[in-house]
Amino acid sequence: MEIGSFALYGGLTLKIKGHEEELTFPIDKETHEYLTKNRNTKWISIVTLDNWFLLVNAGKIVSLMTWNDLDQNPPGFEHPNVYKALSLSGGLEKQNLQEDLLKYCQEKDRKYEDENEESIWVLYNEVQIYTTDGQKHQVLLNEYNAYQLCDLEMESEELGNDLARFLLIEDGANGGVSWFNLSETSLIKVPAAARQILRDEDERRASGATAA
Repeated sequence: MEIGSFALYGGLTLKIKGHEEELTFPIDKETHEYLTKNRNTKWISIVTLDNWFLLVNAGKIVSLMTWNDLDQNPPGFEHPNVYKALSLSGGLEKQNLQEDLLKYCQEKDRKYEDENEESIWVLYNEVQIYTTDGQKHQVLLNEYNAYQLCDLEMESEELGNDLARFLLIEDGANGGVSWFNLSETSLIKVPAAARQILRDEDERRASGATAA
């Protein structure tokens, strides 16, 4: 099924060590095909259609299954432009959005805030870290944390689960830093739009410094 400029394949169901719940995500055909290959890797990176970039510790997977949307309905998701608009700071009105997109995002933000007593911006800028003791930790995706996660992505092929390697995450609420033992980390969910926004800002700064 074609949705905008990308093709919905179906869903992904993931069960990880330390957590009873099954996590389900909508995925496109490219992600499905990526997961059909037998991979000898410590960490698996997956992009889902509902605005998540997943870093999955392969050694902590209990089960992983993809399925076509002809078999069952995948979870709902938005167009990427919606996620991007709601992930940017500074307010929707300052983004020069098309009127229909602006109204849709405003309504989505209002509904979420009424139900959760916080802005949807928090949801779309928050990293979720699942550890094998059954805990889920939520931290803001700020610049420091984005750099730490980028390093993990680049090094993930070489990381052995028998080594004491750590992910350092800054807690913006108290200014502290938390160390997460990667051998005891099952899954890291990174908001995809916010991740891309920070990467684009970093590239612009680098380009400006080069030009200067």
